[in-house]
Amino acid sequence: MSKVSFQDRDTLTSPDTPIHTAGVTTANTAHTESTIPTDSESERESEPETKTEPDSAFPTSAPVTAESAILGSKAKHRKNRNSLDSATDIRTSATRSSLEESDSERDSTDGGTTSELEGSSTSTETDDSHFSSEVDSPNLSEKKRKFERPSKIKSDKSHSRFTGVYQNSTSAPSLSKNEKSPIRDSKGKSVRENNGKSTRARTEAIEGRNRSTGKASGSKILEEEDGEENHSERESEEEDSSTADEGEQTKSPIQVRQRSQRTWKHEMVRLISLYLVPVLLAILTSLLLSLNIQLLTPLYNSMPLSLHTTPLYIGYTILSALIYWYITLSSSARDIISGRVCLGLAALSGDMVAVYGRRIGMWLGLLLGPEYGAVASRAVMGMGIVGGASGFALLCFDHISPTLLATKPTDRPRNLGSAVYRTGCYAFHIFTFERIWTSYLNSNVSILNKDPEKTILFLSLLLTTFSLFLRSSTSSTPFPTRVNIVLAKTLKTSKSTSSKVTKILPRQAFPLLLLFRIPLLILALRQQVFLRPSLNEPYLTANGTLRLISSERSLTGQVVVAENLKDGYRFLRCDHSILGGRWIREVDDRQAKGGKRIEQGDSIFATFNLQEIAVLAHRSDPSESLIRTLQLTTDLEVSLEGEEEEEKLPERALIIGLGVGIAASAFSRRGLYVDIVEIDSAVYLAAQNHFQLYTANVASTNIMDGSKFVSQLADMKKSQSSQTHEDEDSQAVVPMWDYVIQDCFTGGSVPGEMFTKEFWQDLGELVKSDGIVAMNFAGVLGSKASRAVLVTLTSVFPQCRAFGDGFEVNQGPDDLVNMVVFCTKTYSPLLTFRPPTPFDGLRSPLRAHVYSTFHPHEIQLDSIISEEDIENPELHLSRGQAGRELNKWQVGSSLATWRAMKTILTPEMWLAY
Repeated sequence: MSKVSFQDRDTLTSPDTPIHTAGVTTANTAHTESTIPTDSESERESEPETKTEPDSAFPTSAPVTAESAILGSKAKHRKNRNSLDSATDIRTSATRSSLEESDSERDSTDGGTTSELEGSSTSTETDDSHFSSEVDSPNLSEKKRKFERPSKIKSDKSHSRFTGVYQNSTSAPSLSKNEKSPIRDSKGKSVRENNGKSTRARTEAIEGRNRSTGKASGSKILEEEDGEENHSERESEEEDSSTADEGEQTKSPIQVRQRSQRTWKHEMVRLISLYLVPVLLAILTSLLLSLNIQLLTPLYNSMPLSLHTTPLYIGYTILSALIYWYITLSSSARDIISGRVCLGLAALSGDMVAVYGRRIGMWLGLLLGPEYGAVASRAVMGMGIVGGASGFALLCFDHISPTLLATKPTDRPRNLGSAVYRTGCYAFHIFTFERIWTSYLNSNVSILNKDPEKTILFLSLLLTTFSLFLRSSTSSTPFPTRVNIVLAKTLKTSKSTSSKVTKILPRQAFPLLLLFRIPLLILALRQQVFLRPSLNEPYLTANGTLRLISSERSLTGQVVVAENLKDGYRFLRCDHSILGGRWIREVDDRQAKGGKRIEQGDSIFATFNLQEIAVLAHRSDPSESLIRTLQLTTDLEVSLEGEEEEEKLPERALIIGLGVGIAASAFSRRGLYVDIVEIDSAVYLAAQNHFQLYTANVASTNIMDGSKFVSQLADMKKSQSSQTHEDEDSQAVVPMWDYVIQDCFTGGSVPGEMFTKEFWQDLGELVKSDGIVAMNFAGVLGSKASRAVLVTLTSVFPQCRAFGDGFEVNQGPDDLVNMVVFCTKTYSPLLTFRPPTPFDGLRSPLRAHVYSTFHPHEIQLDSIISEEDIENPELHLSRGQAGRELNKWQVGSSLATWRAMKTILTPEMWLAY
């Protein structure tokens, strides 16, 4: 008796329902040969079906695209499977009816002979073999394998379905319910063994054809069929779950070819690129940081901005490393960090610096003072730039050597150390490049530092452009989802609250950064175009109390000429130091533009008039030595008789450090020949164009470093004196000066090479024996810098006297004191000053006042320097070392200068540059 096991096919719900087959088994069958179609037969049988397309219910579309080809193949797959299922149902029902008839006959006969059972088994086996051969028809199985081959999961399922048919057909005891092993003779066993062997052979043949036809079907292009089908939820879920595996296993014509394996050369190029790209970004980042210093220099001077640089970079490193370590604790850096966002953050910080950099520097200076305000300003303005660049660099370094995830609590210190180490190495690159950029920009004027804010804006746009060429984040988690997770963890917000916040966010963070930059760019353009126009014409600031006449980035800093309209004076400033100024007033003048012109009066600082009292010093004259001695010791008036007065050449004065030209104009008006040495051409042009520099008796103007000028002339003088055979005309090329005014103090410090022992010795070679040298110096009395300058000066000139301007009262030990030191090379007569005459005042009330009242304000040098200081070799400044030593000692003087200058101008006036 035979039994048939089958599954009900009446409940089919979708075209993708797995194929159900019926397996026919017999309890006792005769030896039946199962035929397996050969490959040639399969090809002949499948040839008509491969050439003929089945009828479609939907019209075919136009050209097949990559996406439509895949959709068309799926639709055709479903259609072929439907036809295959219908054919299988028909054969299953026919087999079922024949088996029922045979069962009824066996029941009616109440048993039977062995021959009858064999006949029944033979007929049943014939039907079974016929059914199996039809189910496993090459045409149908070829269609089925053609569409089930691309997906790994589907192919495995279909393979299990096919093999399950034959496995079920060999398991007769499990399928028979009414009778359990009715006939267990040797013949039945051999039949089952033969059936198992034929089943395995048939299965192997099917698998071979699957592999061969699967490869061939991958190269065929399927036509697209337009239309829409209503699919069930089960079909959509199966398609979604198999999409990823289909993309991996299918070798379709539209898929990109597989990547070739990297060689060691490719790997070396990759690693070098991952290192060089962050290094190039470090060069750009260091330039932005150096431009920040250039932007802050007019507010702080150069000295405060050079303090605490190493702790600043340590702070950059620690903060950047902590942020990177925290966000990569549970996720890989490649999944959570986007290189485009990192560069966008650096560009956004640059925009903020260009718009609010001046005000950030000013308010932090007022809040924290010059020393820590400068450091805080650099930190605030540079943190976003360094943080964005460091994030990009760490992402590149993670591609070189990936950081392992912190799966255990003990892994966190390891990852933190790795992040600090990598960030520190990259911060060292930025630090080195910034030192190079700062040194270059301080000694040169180029398009980079001519207008730092515009350069910063350009570099920010360059970073933005570069970021557009980078691939967006590879993370599968959208940006709003990550924000939602952060809000839930940190702020413990509810889902509804966080969803309201994240609903308005884009899928990526980069568009959000671009959105924030739009108002900053508008503000930057407004400032540069409207609030700070080109200085072809003077313009008023927003509050109307300041008129900006000129502003120019020059060798020594930002040189600005402006007028304080509230108090009525014009001043010249270089960075955060005022080089001088004059009182002004407007008078009516019909010929002038606008019917008014500006008259200039005295200097706003008495120090510049104090430098002029060198002309009041007594000079040694051999012809008048007796007369001067009698005049000093007696009340007699003695004059020489019988001698004709010889015509004398006018005296000559050397001005090193022009300022606004107060001393130079006074000497020129007195009839002295004046030689000007000024290192900055912008300062000379400002004095000439805006401060009425009197140039009638100016013999020469030298735009160069004063130390080099003096050194070169001294070398020429020594070479001429060694040549005894030259005439007097050739020796008269190098002039000898009667008065020398050296005023090189600016920015709260002095150039070290202008105060060395070698410089004073060279200058002494160019001054007449009774000539007067005046040095203007501002510093903190008792500081090491002040003592070093005075010890070096007095070691060259035997007589020196110092005077204050008399307007500085209640000076503390750490306050800035401005004084003028007068020196001469002679020991006799004593360095004294005659009383001023009305002519000496040059119709200037301030000058007349200073000339007549300077004696009570003398500063005793013995109270500043002691015998130990004179014997201390460290305080004797020498060429080549003075600059480095003075920079360390002048920090206090620089900070005191900043505090003093802050009281002269308002914060709004310091911002106007």
